[in-house]
Order: sequence, then C-alpha cells, then structure tokens
Amino acid sequence: MEIDSPNLDAACFNHPPLPGGTAASAGPANDCVVDKINEFVAELSDSSTAKAEKILALKFIEHFVGDLHQPLHAADHKDRGGNQVPVLYGKRTVPDNLHAYWDKNLVQRLGKDATAVGSELNKQITTVKDNEWSKGTPADWAKESFDDAKSVSYNFSGEQQYIDDHGGKGERLDAEYDNRALPVVREQLSKGGIRLAAVLNDALK
Repeated sequence: MEIDSPNLDAACFNHPPLPGGTAASAGPANDCVVDKINEFVAELSDSSTAKAEKILALKFIEHFVGDLHQPLHAADHKDRGGNQVPVLYGKRTVPDNLHAYWDKNLVQRLGKDATAVGSELNKQITTVKDNEWSKGTPADWAKESFDDAKSVSYNFSGEQQYIDDHGGKGERLDAEYDNRALPVVREQLSKGGIRLAAVLNDALK
C-alpha cells in the first residue's frame, strides 16, 4: 500500500477471483499475498485438494504469513518497499537498502541462532497476547504492518542524510533508529508465529 494514499484493494489488484477449478498455485498472475493466503488456506482445509497442491499450499502459507509481518512488504513509498532507499549503518561505507536492512540486519541483531531467538521471544508471549494476536484476517495483519512501516520503517526523524559521490542521497541509520525498529521486529516475529500457528490449527483441525 502506498504510504501517501493507502488502498488495500488497489494493492491487491482489486482482488481478482480465482477461476473455478483453478489451483491457487496456478494464478492469477497479478494477485497479492493477502488473497493468496486465504486461497491456500481454503485448499489446505479442503479434503478434496490433491496432495501435491496441499503441500504447495502449506509451503506458501508458511512463507506468506511470515512475509506479511515484515512492514516493508506491506508498504511502498514509490521506492519498491524501501528497496530503492540507500542506507548506511555501523562502519559501512557501501550502502545497503532499507528493505534489506529490515529483512536481514535487524533480525540478525536479535541473535544468530534462530532456535534460541524463537525460544526467547516465545517466553515473552503471554496468554493475553496469544489470544489477541490470533484474531483478525490477513487483511488486518497487512494494515497493521503498513502502520509499522509508516510510523517506524520510514521514520527517519533524527537521522542524518548523506550524499554519495554521484550526488545521490541516502539515510545514515544510527542507534536511535534501531531503538525504534527492534521492538517492532520482535513483536512482528512473535505475531507472525502466533498467527501462522492459528491459521494452521484452524485449517488442519
């Protein structure tokens, strides 16, 4: 969704219907993660779905629910979700991009051992949070991620801009930015896990 004029319907190509008898993995070409999650969940829940398609559905659900919780997958500022926003951080002299910073750097800051990170995050999930986060739809979760992108990912207040040798501008991210971003990363990873579990529990019951 565009930061300046968010419209989920437009971002989802106005929700093209899946033609009757067509597997969710087969189209349509222009579709969005919100609709595909719903389509794959329907396939996974349907006992008549072919086994090969069910396996695909399971893989896509796992991937897409995770993707939906990365804020820059739900927002755009005419920059391909931050892919065209150059950033410097730490001792880097060669720019990375904002999207990659959220995809990798911030997540890796939580720890190198994914199992240990997951275990630590899990300890902080209360029953109240579990019940609250399990609710809603993929569309709700997309809007929530969009809000995080607008208020945190694209919030460069207090950051310094830099100009490269070719006159291009970028953002120099510092500890102040990370202090705003890391709590969002922790919460979004936790929400993604809870919601994936809820979706699969419901589809496979």
